[in-house]
Amino acid sequence: LVLADDNFATIVAAIEEGRGIYSNIRKFILYMLSANWGEIASVMVAALLGLPLPFTPVQILWINLLTDGLPALALGVDPPSPELMKKPPRPRGESIYHGMARFVTISTIVETFSWLAPFYLALKAGDPLARARTLAFTEAVLFELLLSFNCRSEDKFVYSSFKELIANRKLLWAVIGSLALQLAALYLPPLRYLLGTQPLSLNDWLLLLLFSALSIPLSPYLLRSKKG
Repeated sequence: LVLADDNFATIVAAIEEGRGIYSNIRKFILYMLSANWGEIASVMVAALLGLPLPFTPVQILWINLLTDGLPALALGVDPPSPELMKKPPRPRGESIYHGMARFVTISTIVETFSWLAPFYLALKAGDPLARARTLAFTEAVLFELLLSFNCRSEDKFVYSSFKELIANRKLLWAVIGSLALQLAALYLPPLRYLLGTQPLSLNDWLLLLLFSALSIPLSPYLLRSKKG
């Protein structure tokens, strides 16, 4: 190791940058695993229950490439946590997936319920399949957008303060952008035709927001997963 400026603070800065990059890679992976397993589980559970598929292939592609993609990229450039340098070095050979299993499992279960519940309720009420799918599709987007905030920290509850919630401005704008894309998917005729969606009423949005709020209490499980 050669110090070009004869300053040991350079070593500290380099370690902090390396830890920050590693932490952001974990956030990206944690978010994508949680989101994608939720989609897989929802389709599998619907099939086991004898229900129609809750999403069309085009809707799944829309979620993965557009509404998920922007928050995932924003997590990759998350500013380093002030507690980052207070942590002990991780054990040599520790997997980058270490401690993720519990959070991914719990989030997958909650996601599956929150996505299939409005889908099932719509079908039971006699609504057209396209409307039921629109509810499940939009619920998946809303839930995953909130989930992206949970994946920002493994050390604190991000919803504990407004300052902490908006610390990553890129993530905030990514969520707003993804939400705007989803609104376009529901209310612009060309996208509605492409995605097979129907406009939602105010009551529909309130119901979906209620189910998507189930993602907020997942953060404490993220804190515990590092110890489990």
